[in-house]
Amino acid sequence: MKKISFHNLALNAVCCACLAGTAAAQTGTMMIDSSTMANAMRSPAPAFISPQLTMLRMQMLSTGTATLSIKPAALTAQSTRAKIDIKQAQPVRSGMTEGPSMFNGALLIEAMAIGDNAVLIGELTAAGATDLEVTGNLVRGKLPAVNIERLSTLTSARFVRPILQPGTNSGPVNSQGDPAQKSDVARTRFNVSGAGVTVGVISDSYDKLGGASKGVAAGELPGVGNNFGYTTPVKVVKEGSDRVAFADEGRAMAEIVHDVAPGAAIAFYGASSVNDHAKGIRDLAAAGATVIVDDLFYSSEPYFQPSPIAIAARDVALQHNAVVISSAGNNERKSLEGNFKPLPAKDLFFNGANIGKAELHDFGGGRVTVPIFFANGYPVRLAMQWDDKFSSYTQDKQGAAIDLDIFLFSDEQGVNILAGSTEANIGKDPNETVVFRTPDGPGEGVVYLGIARSPDVPAATGVKFKVIALDSSVPGTFSEYPAEFFSASTTFGHSNSEWIITSCAANYRNTQASGGATVEPYSALGGLAQLRDQNGNRLPAPFVPRKPDVCSPAGANTSFFLAGEDPEGDGIPNFNGTSASAPHAAGIAALMIEAADNNLPAFAINYIFRASAKDMDDPLTPQFDKGVDFRTGAGFLDANRAVNIASFFRNFPPITFKQNK
Repeated sequence: MKKISFHNLALNAVCCACLAGTAAAQTGTMMIDSSTMANAMRSPAPAFISPQLTMLRMQMLSTGTATLSIKPAALTAQSTRAKIDIKQAQPVRSGMTEGPSMFNGALLIEAMAIGDNAVLIGELTAAGATDLEVTGNLVRGKLPAVNIERLSTLTSARFVRPILQPGTNSGPVNSQGDPAQKSDVARTRFNVSGAGVTVGVISDSYDKLGGASKGVAAGELPGVGNNFGYTTPVKVVKEGSDRVAFADEGRAMAEIVHDVAPGAAIAFYGASSVNDHAKGIRDLAAAGATVIVDDLFYSSEPYFQPSPIAIAARDVALQHNAVVISSAGNNERKSLEGNFKPLPAKDLFFNGANIGKAELHDFGGGRVTVPIFFANGYPVRLAMQWDDKFSSYTQDKQGAAIDLDIFLFSDEQGVNILAGSTEANIGKDPNETVVFRTPDGPGEGVVYLGIARSPDVPAATGVKFKVIALDSSVPGTFSEYPAEFFSASTTFGHSNSEWIITSCAANYRNTQASGGATVEPYSALGGLAQLRDQNGNRLPAPFVPRKPDVCSPAGANTSFFLAGEDPEGDGIPNFNGTSASAPHAAGIAALMIEAADNNLPAFAINYIFRASAKDMDDPLTPQFDKGVDFRTGAGFLDANRAVNIASFFRNFPPITFKQNK
């Protein structure tokens, strides 16, 4: 029998796992068993169609469904060593990206044209796609899931893939972070409230769950009916896109901004992809926002070159005098880096079937895997990129010249595959993501991470790769990543940009201790080197942004947030993560701008933040980290000092600002 293509392995367990809560028949939850998976692996599919889309089509065919609704799918995979359930990741509040965005049977998709976008748009329209628009190098829109088969007729697409949902780094109920960072003192001392300033918020959604009007009536948000006189409604430039699950995390962020800078106007943009997020920054700045704060991350954002979101932040700083503030991330230092060193090709097996040969990376001494220990019941996501060009975000659209793959094995020898991601990357993006969920109930387990390339693709020896565990902040996850390998930077994408202020997290309850504020254990580590420019061209020397910039409070109360945590026992849920710290910093920025009589250059805000911050220590290093470090930046924000410094700018000559054409 002819051996199947190595890249057909993309139609394996990971594809089901990546479809977080998107593919279930109306009659109930769809179960993908081993025989279905084996058949899917032997089903040829055009290389330009994402394996995730092909897997979804196979799920539909296996059940004979014509329509889909949104319920979790599940997969049970068997190995020769032990039975491990790799189940679908359930929606979680913080720290996880979900699967393809789908609503009422329609998927959000994005595609790249080989040539003319107009030709691709015409072909996608003929395939049933709607709401098509061009964003950067990509065409995005909606496609009925039942029309996935029609994509095989495309002749002008370099690739078509689902848009993955972004992850969040996440009356009055006042944020305890307000006094912790002394913004309450600054408001009184300098008679400021953020009046005349608009703060833009970018997150998953604002009022998809309903309840914003109650927040206004209770004084948690500005708007008509606010009893404290802050009657300017939140301007929703764009609500969150239709997707599987919403947390209205943008509303929780808006509540924090309103606590710190109650006089500031607030605008909101719900982003759904990297390019949409970049558009949101520009749209909010055009709507008058001079402070923009976000808490989203995308596993597809480039690690080693600037993200389109970072470029948008640069543009609005130069064109609108607007500053962008972002969360550092919640992934601790759970990242693995290395230079790919292949061992001789060996056979790999899935469900007992030989699926071809691969050259596995040598982690040292011939070791081909790294163990990952986990507590049952929680999803785990690993995202890998390598030093190569992105077709999606570079001017020449050249794309990757190297193709790597990521696997989870049941055995230390790297033979029996549980899940993997084997996208055909050449000419596309150097990016692979694998998701799995451990069995429900008590207990622990282990899987083995391996990195590989197919022998029939161009050599990848020596290329730098990086794997980040994107699940670290999920409550209850006790995954252990060996410090021998997982101890590298986890602040990536736009949060690692010199054009964006990045905030780490310090729990408000620990900010008044005798030793000063302490960084939260989950707060991400900086230090990731940029190796390429925005067009994918190699830099003369690596550039390492000093991230994060500062720390600000997290873990404070909100009026509604579905955190399920109440450490104070006051009956009010708390908002954890760097998603909560970033809006605290944004509120301070609004106070600073008012104190400066709107005469504060955007680039000066970060300098003032750093100059006024109180030094902090990274507890995982052997000595006190004096000055700026890659875990706490310049230290904990002090609004009183920052607003004081900013107030002197009101005496400077007025800023004359000429918008670029």
